[in-house]
Amino acid sequence: MLSNFALNVNLTKSSNNMSDSNKVISMDAMQAEWKEIQAAKSNKATFKPIYLRYYQPIFRFIYKRVADENLAADICSQVFIKAIQKLESYQFKGVPYSAFLYRVASNEVTTHFRKIQKNRIVSYEDAQ
Repeated sequence: MLSNFALNVNLTKSSNNMSDSNKVISMDAMQAEWKEIQAAKSNKATFKPIYLRYYQPIFRFIYKRVADENLAADICSQVFIKAIQKLESYQFKGVPYSAFLYRVASNEVTTHFRKIQKNRIVSYEDAQ
């Protein structure tokens, strides 16, 4: 298995191929995924297949917005930490689990940029 850094390098090189995001997921696949999530609720170690399935698309989603490989990897890690933390409260609503992960990723990117703007310092000379 590749380390996250090696995986990130491969992902950034291939991030131009974003056509994977238009996939249609069958209801059977969503039901099977829901069973995986239910198993992960009782045993967090069974979350690994879900992580492996969605790490690349979530990383690409974040990288496209932040344009920094290390930052994208950090935010992606936060997304999956939050996903595991919120696993107990997650309920199947007829949409793929990826929808939840993309929402968390979008929120994390927004939070990052808000923090940057909040901590931004502009000198008087730069303002003129």
